[in-house]
Amino acid sequence: MTAHVTLVAVSTVIYMTVPPARTPVWAVIGLAGAAAVVTGTRMHRPAHRWPWWVLAAGLLTFVAGDTYDNVVEEYFHASDPFPSPSDACYLAAYALFAAALSGLIHYRWRGRDLPSLLDALICTAGLALPVWVYLVRPLTQVEGLTWQQRGISIAYPVGDVLVLALLARLLTPSSLSWRNRSVQLLVVGTLTLLGFDIAYGILQLNSMWQAGPLLDAGWIVFYTAWGLAALHPAMVHLTASVPLRESLLPPPHRLLMLGAATLIAPGVLLYEGLTRKAHDAPVIAAISGVLFLLVLLRLAARRGHHRGRGRRLRGAGPLAARPAPSGDAGAVHFAGRGDRAHLRAGLVGAGERGQRHRGSAAAARDRAVRRTSV
Repeated sequence: MTAHVTLVAVSTVIYMTVPPARTPVWAVIGLAGAAAVVTGTRMHRPAHRWPWWVLAAGLLTFVAGDTYDNVVEEYFHASDPFPSPSDACYLAAYALFAAALSGLIHYRWRGRDLPSLLDALICTAGLALPVWVYLVRPLTQVEGLTWQQRGISIAYPVGDVLVLALLARLLTPSSLSWRNRSVQLLVVGTLTLLGFDIAYGILQLNSMWQAGPLLDAGWIVFYTAWGLAALHPAMVHLTASVPLRESLLPPPHRLLMLGAATLIAPGVLLYEGLTRKAHDAPVIAAISGVLFLLVLLRLAARRGHHRGRGRRLRGAGPLAARPAPSGDAGAVHFAGRGDRAHLRAGLVGAGERGQRHRGSAAAARDRAVRRTSV
């Protein structure tokens, strides 16, 4: 990890200070991220490697798109057409990122976990609203674009939201995920990618975009963070199956995240109302309705979980957590309905044996008294 950080730091300094070297150095930074994922996968040998291979392929495809743009503009002094091969690379990279994160989710969290899925959907729906309002909808109204150009422009923010949704799904089942350093680095890289892609789109819409090293620093963080996520030893836990823990309440940080996500729609509506530009009221109403239904489903799922747990406890009965009759003080015996029947039969048998034993002892005392009297 130290070698990777050092390489990226030196390359970043050269990129910032030596303009003629920016095109090859940018390729080095991107390839270093992909190579770090490959190296980490071969070095740590996780239980399931293909999600990491796909993630490395996604980074390689992403840097291929960047390099094509830079070469066309720097060495051929031509404007990059739209759409171009670089757009195909970028969209393919989003598909590969989504496939890689889906693989991590599949191996990390086995079994059904409806509450966590609903939590991820709530966060995604809440964050998708500002993306639609401030980026996707304006793209649909730009004049002079063909349907291919318009579709590709909209596909970029949709890809960002998809990657964010899958990352939220990876995080929601357990609070332990947040303590995993590889997960933290994946979160940093994903949020950086999402934030700078949206900023790039908004600046392009307003004709304010100017290529420069400071804005490119965001994508440098993205490449580096995902590479470090694979180099960290904790990456092996992301494809190791973890049992889902039953709890009646989500952890506090998830409650905070869900609360913030549900407040995004009212916040956007309030801002548009204050600026008298409430052009997106139907979309805001629709997203608010979706969030409301998701929250209701979340409460229903938690209520169903609570009732199911109560039925299991009632079925176990009061003997469910009593010390086992084996003599081991630390053992706990969980008795179901059938077990209680066997236990009652055993207690009755023990009582009968005790009564026979007491009767035999009394008879022996009577015989001893008669012999003494004689």
